[in-house]
Amino acid sequence: MRRLLLLLVALCGAPALAQDDLNQVLFGNKPKAFIEPSGYYAVILPSGFDCVAKVARHVDCKSNRGTNALLTLDVLDVPASATSDIAMLNQMDRFKQKPHFKKISEGRTKVDGSPAITVAYQYDYLGNVEYTVGVQQLIMVRGGKLYLIHLETPLVSFAAHKADLEQVYRSFKPARLDASGNPILEDLRPVAPKSDGSSADIERALKGGF
Repeated sequence: MRRLLLLLVALCGAPALAQDDLNQVLFGNKPKAFIEPSGYYAVILPSGFDCVAKVARHVDCKSNRGTNALLTLDVLDVPASATSDIAMLNQMDRFKQKPHFKKISEGRTKVDGSPAITVAYQYDYLGNVEYTVGVQQLIMVRGGKLYLIHLETPLVSFAAHKADLEQVYRSFKPARLDASGNPILEDLRPVAPKSDGSSADIERALKGGF
């Protein structure tokens, strides 16, 4: 998998991949090494999802395990004054309008050394108490960008994708930004594993969900 990531880094230095070729990389019942086309992050997209990157800075993934799970990854511009806490409150405002909204948990973690927040909610789809939807988000603001990893699935199906979410969290690697706000692609090259505490951070983040 590390070799595949290195290969994709090398490809980023060449002319951009055709969109059809990129989409083929993101499909299949196997882990999929992916570098965001603008270079903002690298990640391993998990085997439980088929993913499409048709819009800049947005990846849309749908479950291939027979559930209605949706996984999205976004990079959004935010004001210089923005923080992960403010971004979390804005995200929560979106879901407070859902029937029977309930905040389940909130936790603090680190992504590539930067502070991030994990938060979980639930709501009843169209008010149907027999169709409860679970939402878990990882939210990080760094360098004027909001990095948002969002999983939404029927609550009864959440366990089917817990390992998938763990793989995304563990492999997510954002690039540093230069003075102009452009990502530094060299940051996306994999590094040798080391005991830096990140594994424990991810464990805490996952336990803070459903």
